[in-house]
Amino acid sequence: MINNDTIVLDDLKLVLDTLKSDKSIGVVGINMLNAKKEYLPVAGNFPNARNMLQLVKLLDVSTEFKTGNFTKNQYEVGWLGGSFLMLSKETYVKIKGFDEDYFMYVEDVDFCKKIADLGKKRIFMPRVSYIHFIGFNNSKKPLLIKGYKIYISKHMKGFQKMICLLSLNINKIVKNIKTNLKLD
Repeated sequence: MINNDTIVLDDLKLVLDTLKSDKSIGVVGINMLNAKKEYLPVAGNFPNARNMLQLVKLLDVSTEFKTGNFTKNQYEVGWLGGSFLMLSKETYVKIKGFDEDYFMYVEDVDFCKKIADLGKKRIFMPRVSYIHFIGFNNSKKPLLIKGYKIYISKHMKGFQKMICLLSLNINKIVKNIKTNLKLD
């Protein structure tokens, strides 16, 4: 699956071969670049109380993921960005595709969580790249918060759910204060 505002820069044979050769892999993502061919994070950790407080922590996989200077050919991650995902039709059918409850943002995190729930790995391959002409800006943050609320309601229960929702609401309040004070 690939967004229509993307350009693949490298041969995808390595990605396909990796997916075909290891049945424990559920989905593979590759290195995303912006229109200037600069690295953009496209993989992260699943939501928890800490990273719901500071959404940037979702991307805190390792130092390499902060800089885009990768030393390995592949990494196992929680989720992969939905602008490029390679998986088998069998896996797609098993997880019933994308959840239509999401309008925009976090549907890819949910998608990868369902793959993780099958016991399958989510693999990021940084040596293969694509350009994504994205348009995220601060005005879209409410959609991001809404997406994480949906995710939390679907994948968490009890105390974990309560703490994550509290963390997300604190995040939202802080963002609103920063916006109103023009600090953001």
